[in-house]
Amino acid sequence: MQFAITSVIAEAEKVVISWTCRGTHLGPIKMLNLSPTGKSASWTGITIYRVVEGKIVEEQGEEDALGLFQQLGLIHY
Repeated sequence: MQFAITSVIAEAEKVVISWTCRGTHLGPIKMLNLSPTGKSASWTGITIYRVVEGKIVEEQGEEDALGLFQQLGLIHY
């Protein structure tokens, strides 16, 4: 799996990072009980951090799980 940071924005206590992840599904996803598909996929997400005195005190994130599952052939739309 490869992560690439595509954008970083910082203002006051907030740091926002948008990213892209690429990889090939070669191992099981145990929490979803999914066997490897062998398919490659690319998906995006955004993570928001709140930083106080140089330490991350809060994290929120969203990612395109639907797009990932579609690419792996697990969901058909």
